[in-house]
Amino acid sequence: VKLNIGVDIDGVMADADTIFRKYMKSMFKREFPRSKVKRFKYENCFEFTEYEFKALYSMFSDENVWMDMKPIKGAVDGLKHLSRKNKIIIATSRPHITKDVTGRWLKKYSFPYNEIHFTLDKKDLLPKNVNYTFDYFLEDHPDFAVKLANLGIKVILFSYPWNESVKRHPKITRVLSWQRVLDIIS
Repeated sequence: VKLNIGVDIDGVMADADTIFRKYMKSMFKREFPRSKVKRFKYENCFEFTEYEFKALYSMFSDENVWMDMKPIKGAVDGLKHLSRKNKIIIATSRPHITKDVTGRWLKKYSFPYNEIHFTLDKKDLLPKNVNYTFDYFLEDHPDFAVKLANLGIKVILFSYPWNESVKRHPKITRVLSWQRVLDIIS
């Protein structure tokens, strides 16, 4: 049976948070500990001046930020394993301006996938806009995880401080590793 597996990039395939906080430390000359990232947006976790806030958002248009990200341990091999028998549909909230650099990053690490969708803040609309159903969705964003689960999709939620607020849900399973993802799907 071929499954349709939706996969987020940042926090699932790419260790985005580590790179974002590294760049923020370099730009603003202070620490941004992961333990304080209790919400999805950095501006809800740390104090920024108006100037810093603008600089923070300009960081997301720097191609080096995206290319410097490392894959999450087990992500490349995990997706290679899953892609042998299943359809891999990447769905990312990255801005459209990152389309080219995202493609280069996926190629750099040889990530297999069948489709990619840049959904911005409408990831939960993707299941309505494609002509197939998702059997699983791998996600780290708290709101998307709940919205997708409420659509009846089995969500595998990568556990992070920013999604601790997600309540128990019959369609959401928390994981700490890609090995656990493979155990669940197989």
